[in-house]
Amino acid sequence: MIREHLKDDLGNSLPELLVSTAIVSLIATGVVLSFARLSTATLRLKTFHDQAYGISSTLAMLQEGMMNQDTHTLPFPPRIHRQTIKFYPPSLRTLTVDNRDETSHAITFLEVMPQSNFLVKKWFSPKSMEACNNTPFSWELIRSAIAISRDSFSEIAIEGTTLTSRNCYIINFTTPEMSLIAPQKMRILPTKIIPIKRTYTLYRATTGSLRYLSHLGPDIIENQPITHNSPVLKLQLKNNEVTKIYALQIEYTIAHRNPSEAVQIFTHVPRLSLSNNALNGF
Repeated sequence: MIREHLKDDLGNSLPELLVSTAIVSLIATGVVLSFARLSTATLRLKTFHDQAYGISSTLAMLQEGMMNQDTHTLPFPPRIHRQTIKFYPPSLRTLTVDNRDETSHAITFLEVMPQSNFLVKKWFSPKSMEACNNTPFSWELIRSAIAISRDSFSEIAIEGTTLTSRNCYIINFTTPEMSLIAPQKMRILPTKIIPIKRTYTLYRATTGSLRYLSHLGPDIIENQPITHNSPVLKLQLKNNEVTKIYALQIEYTIAHRNPSEAVQIFTHVPRLSLSNNALNGF
């Protein structure tokens, strides 16, 4: 009797158990799918955030480089490198940067110290001169400078300085054979020396990161990543012959995606000729 009662209970419970199991399975499947969709959405959101941050950081670095052009009137535009990073003269040598993404353009910026331009007072030898400034100046962290004459300019490496009188220094220097910012051919002796704060190149690595390459002549001083997920860059610099200002046209593409986006960054201070800079100042 008891056995038959148990059999009846089991017979009645089995369909309910199967139904309950099916319901629980459906709920569990829904929860798993919801978590999978949430994880996918979260991953996509993170990817979008990383790409947006990479784009904004890259554009900010390019804007900073162009803004620095407005601190002086020197006719030294940024240099764009399409396949290789070329020195002056381009036929002599190219800078080899491992793991550079050559589908993306690189760009070199020159940042000078415009309030500290030195007038050459006396030459002692082809590599030693005395130059004076209007205000006190510290050469301690300065590694290079621009030497300007009326019709040419070159990059020089500062080997040592000695204070001779108020704001006047004996400057010993060498001239690198190659430079990313100057053709390195002086026709006449320079009349002005302008310290360089930094010379640097921005380029995209094959890993997708934007890298900062600082250099003196052909020597690399530092090479480090600035931001990840940098877009592929196509750059073009236009020089307005009437207004004497530069326009950097930037076309950027997120890797493996189309279409590209474009933006322009302008300078605002007109460029002056070398002769004006050499004789009159900034």
